[in-house]
Amino acid sequence: MSRKIWISAAVITLALAGGASALFANPAVRASGWFGHSRGFGHGDHGGGGHHGPKHLRFGIEWALGEVDATDEQVDQIVAIAEAATADLHGLRDEHEAQREALVAAISADEVDRDALEQLRAEGIELADGASVRLVTAIADAAAILTPEQRRSLIEEHAQHRRRGWRH
Repeated sequence: MSRKIWISAAVITLALAGGASALFANPAVRASGWFGHSRGFGHGDHGGGGHHGPKHLRFGIEWALGEVDATDEQVDQIVAIAEAATADLHGLRDEHEAQREALVAAISADEVDRDALEQLRAEGIELADGASVRLVTAIADAAAILTPEQRRSLIEEHAQHRRRGWRH
């Protein structure tokens, strides 16, 4: 993968870090106990639906882009991209859950239906591929808003955080 693609991916990964957590703003999702957490991650409240709400998405993006002197217009555009991507990806959750339940039912049956399991596997790959395409589209859209220098600076800032052991 080219350096330019890696830079773009890292920029949006930072920008969408808060966006992915916005998925958990929905009480039904939090109650489901994804990743073993039923009450969020407990890092405080940045307003708007708790730690994982829309204001936290903006907070995270503003924090990341503040490191590269992004304009208010750039921040607003990237927040809009992250919100749209988060909404689209959140919409896939029900499909994922239905697919998981179908897999459990197929495995729990008296007879193992290998064709049904293969069909479920293929559907799961298709669902994951669709999510991946949506995420990469958001990454490219947001990266295009920043200047090349801003992208390089953001990548360097991210690398420094990782060297210090920060993972998000």
